[in-house]
Amino acid sequence: TRDFPNFSIEMETGTGKTFVYIETALQMAKAHGLRKFVILVHSVAIKAGTVKTFEQTEEYFRAKFPSLQYRWGVLGEGPALDDFLEPSSTVQFLVASVQAIHNPTTGVVYQEAEQPQLWGVSGSGMASISAARPVVIVDEPQNFKTDLRKRAIATLNPLVVLRYSATH
Repeated sequence: TRDFPNFSIEMETGTGKTFVYIETALQMAKAHGLRKFVILVHSVAIKAGTVKTFEQTEEYFRAKFPSLQYRWGVLGEGPALDDFLEPSSTVQFLVASVQAIHNPTTGVVYQEAEQPQLWGVSGSGMASISAARPVVIVDEPQNFKTDLRKRAIATLNPLVVLRYSATH
């Protein structure tokens, strides 16, 4: 695996960490043209909270960034992976639990697609995510200290990793 930049953002509990990382990502998209963001979470509750924050802040962020189209999805739910991989000017967020990506032998995202994508992409979902060089946002990074979880992050081939923590 290759090295990639890591930045830690430490906040107090209850100060809107999810809101801040969504806004940061949209600012990065506006200022630097970045379009692919993977939000890596460690639990079902954090994943649900992240989706809820996207829903509750949608009107605010669409008004604040009127020229930026964005959407989000959850890995393993509906067309989220296909939407994320679609070549587009839309900013794409993929919310993924570390459990969905940390085991190459059992993770569905590592399996080869039965039929290649219409735009010619073949291989596994993980290979396609990795090729996109996403910005990876790690929610509560203190839960990602094991070698298995560190490898899972590296497998995403991140452009940069932003680690947001309220429990330092």
